[in-house]
Order: sequence, then structure tokens, then C-alpha cells
Amino acid sequence: MKYPRRFKPLLESSTETVRPPDRLTAVFAVCAVDDSACGWGGWMLEGAAASGEGEIPGGERHLPICDVQVCPRCGRQTFRTAARRVYSPSTDQSALLASDAAAADLEYE
Repeated sequence: MKYPRRFKPLLESSTETVRPPDRLTAVFAVCAVDDSACGWGGWMLEGAAASGEGEIPGGERHLPICDVQVCPRCGRQTFRTAARRVYSPSTDQSALLASDAAAADLEYE
């Protein structure tokens, strides 16, 4: 697949070119808001913040995230439960998950 050349800087983003979060909040969400729900449950990203001058008390700044709270199985609205966790990055970033494989060589139009 060839990608639009005008998006090359976005497609080739790395941790050196974007501001990584210093804190992530995950929430356990379920698809159980009506009788037609599928019963899925899983972790979703609820928030990301970076330290520095910002709008959050304590000086953090909200970072943009995809926080659409829809079921990945059936597309219905999910319910965010009280099960939440806040994560901070490890100084050792070598232990990537299998899904974090390096991006393939990109081709542009």
C-alpha cells in the first residue's frame, strides 16, 4: 500500500518526534448497557498526560488520545467500570509487546 507523501512526517513518528505520556490511565469497560449488548469486557485507554506546564493541577498537560468508548466487537456503547489503573512508563523500554513490532518499510505516492 502506498501512503500520501504529505503525511510522511506523521506516518514516520517516533518517540523522538512526538511527546510521549508520563502517565496513562486505563479503565475496564464492558459492553452491557442494553439487552442487545454482546457482553465484551476489556481494558481501554481513558487518559494520557505529560509533565510540564499544563492545565491539570500539578502542572501536567493532557495529551491527545483515541478515547472512543465503543465496543470493539459489536460497536455499541460501553460502560466504564470502577476498575481503573494509572501507569507510568518504565525507564527500560526494551520489553515491547508482540503487537509492538517495528513498522514495515513505507511507500509513498
